[in-house]
Amino acid sequence: MKKAVLLISIVLVLSSCVSLQKWANPVPVNRLRVGQTITEVREFCRFPNDINTTVVNGKRLEQWVYINPGVHVNSNVYLYFENGILTAWQY
Repeated sequence: MKKAVLLISIVLVLSSCVSLQKWANPVPVNRLRVGQTITEVREFCRFPNDINTTVVNGKRLEQWVYINPGVHVNSNVYLYFENGILTAWQY
């Protein structure tokens, strides 16, 4: 019984560390790849501070804005999607 409780405790601690890491570094730019879907990006990025959306010539364009996420001092991060596919980012 003690081993089971210890194992469960370790799993809970490790899973909370992963969650905290996601919030500590909301945009791990080293994991971004052109061609990723919004769903794939959401697996390792927290929800952006703002999403700007427009439709041009039938294409849905989104700009995700992360305000001063700590990647660089006093810099914002911008992710750009076209029809749900990551096309670029800047920071």
